[in-house]
Amino acid sequence: MMVSLLVTAQKKVYFDEDLNEVSTTSNEKRYYSEYDFLEVNQDGFYQHNLYDLEENLSQRFLTEGSSIRSKKFGDFTSYFPNGQIKMEGQFSKGEKTGLWKLYYESGKIKEEGGFENNLKIGVWKRYYENGQLEYTFIEHYSMEGQYIERIFENAWDKTGKQTLTDQTGWVKFFNEEERYSEEGTLKIGQKEGTWIGTYENGQKFYEEEYEADSLIRGVSWDKNNKSYKYTDLKIEAYPEMGYKKFYKKFYNRFQSKYLTKNIFNNSYTFAETLYVAFDIGLDGTISNITVLNPQLPSINNAAINTLQELENWVPPVIRGQTVASTHIFPVELYSSDEY
Repeated sequence: MMVSLLVTAQKKVYFDEDLNEVSTTSNEKRYYSEYDFLEVNQDGFYQHNLYDLEENLSQRFLTEGSSIRSKKFGDFTSYFPNGQIKMEGQFSKGEKTGLWKLYYESGKIKEEGGFENNLKIGVWKRYYENGQLEYTFIEHYSMEGQYIERIFENAWDKTGKQTLTDQTGWVKFFNEEERYSEEGTLKIGQKEGTWIGTYENGQKFYEEEYEADSLIRGVSWDKNNKSYKYTDLKIEAYPEMGYKKFYKKFYNRFQSKYLTKNIFNNSYTFAETLYVAFDIGLDGTISNITVLNPQLPSINNAAINTLQELENWVPPVIRGQTVASTHIFPVELYSSDEY
């Protein structure tokens, strides 16, 4: 049973990709909801219907609070513009749980597997659009829930011929996040020999040589076909002045210039670590500084202002190519006499 709850007289409310509310003129808007009222089910959860900018239903889900950014609960469904289901599953207290399924725009099953506490668990299955099983995989995480790696168990070609058995053989897969395909040989789960990466347009992205899962050498090509040689898959971003000098300058300024005296001696409960995200451009400048777990405004502003004052960063290098990225910087919070 659903009941209506009056929440606003505004016809359309717009949101960006992360469901932050934006203005009607914003270039960041991706979705909208028609909020004359919200529906509430008999258990007190709020129903949200999100539409894309072409007025196609994009997502349906429930939240524990009236805000669209409240913790999701219960059934979640997303849709392709043609109305076919794109993804469906369950949330519990804002985290994915139970069986989740992803589909092709044709309506055929694409991927399925289980979640627990927002992490993929057990064996996941990936299918070709013709219904043939493509590969099975398991994802590994650290004790803190950080993604480590994907382990391919078995793989088949489109005709049903098995190419990978018990982590040994040949596998080809598409990297959904980076939008390129990868293929090569595994030996008991470890990369061996030549691996090839290909952009969506068919242009070669990289060619790498491995021995017992260790990269020996590689060469990549950007989309203008310029080549880059490398022996490290990734070099992480770092401050131009180096971390040792950066930490000293950061914490000296963070404490002495911005934090009010005895700020940590009041009744406010604060986290041990403040996580601050920011974008690093190709020229090393930082922008879009955001506190991921906000504390007192004075603490948040101290971290943001201190980062803005310090020198540029060196952006990361992936497969020999310098790339823009988002970096998460942990700020340790202690009482003022411990700095």
